[in-house]
Amino acid sequence: MSIDTGGSAFPNPPMGGFGPEAGMSLRDYFAGQALLGLLARPGLDGIGDVVRMAYEAADYAILERQEVSE
Repeated sequence: MSIDTGGSAFPNPPMGGFGPEAGMSLRDYFAGQALLGLLARPGLDGIGDVVRMAYEAADYAILERQEVSE
């Protein structure tokens, strides 16, 4: 399964060998934001499950972002 990363979270113009995909992906950025919220919730156990939930939220955000753009 190919996962859409959403492109670069903080795109920079190509220079010095860095392309448009250099740095953090939008998927990782969304997951990091979701992770902060999830970790603030009391009662969630298992860091692996919490991280999985963060990436599921990120994937959903990317899908919704694509649908809104169409």
